[in-house]
Amino acid sequence: MNNLKTQEKGEVAQLKIELRAVEKGILISKPSRHESRYDCILDDGQRLLRAQIKYANGKDKRSNGNIIVPLRKTHKNHTLRYLSSEIDVVLVYLPSVDKILVLQKEQFHNKPSFYIRTERPLNNQKRYNWYEDFIW
Repeated sequence: MNNLKTQEKGEVAQLKIELRAVEKGILISKPSRHESRYDCILDDGQRLLRAQIKYANGKDKRSNGNIIVPLRKTHKNHTLRYLSSEIDVVLVYLPSVDKILVLQKEQFHNKPSFYIRTERPLNNQKRYNWYEDFIW
C-alpha cells in the first residue's frame, strides 16, 4: 500500500473503519458536506461520537517501530489542529499492523501529532504509546 496517493490512503482507512464498525454493531453516518471538522458520526445506540479518520504509516526516522500520526488538517490554506470541542475521537488505521486505533481527547486535543509504537524500544524506554493499548 506504499504506492497509494493521499486520497486513496484516506479511502482505505475509511473502508477499514466502516468494516470494523459493522463488526462492532456501530452505525456510521457521514456529513453531507466536506466542510465539517469530522469525517463521520459513530452511533452505538447509546451515544453519538464525532470521529476524524486518519491513515498513519509515517515512520519516525529517529526510531524503529515508532509511527507518527499527524493531528492536523489543511483547510483553505490554513493548518488546523483537532480540538475536543469539534471532534470526540480520532480513529487511526495503521497498515503496518492492520489495526484501527482510537485516540481520545487527551491524546489529540490541539496537538500537532501523536507517536505510537508498533515495536518495543531497544533502549529500555519505559514510557511510550503501545499500539495494542489503543485498539478499537
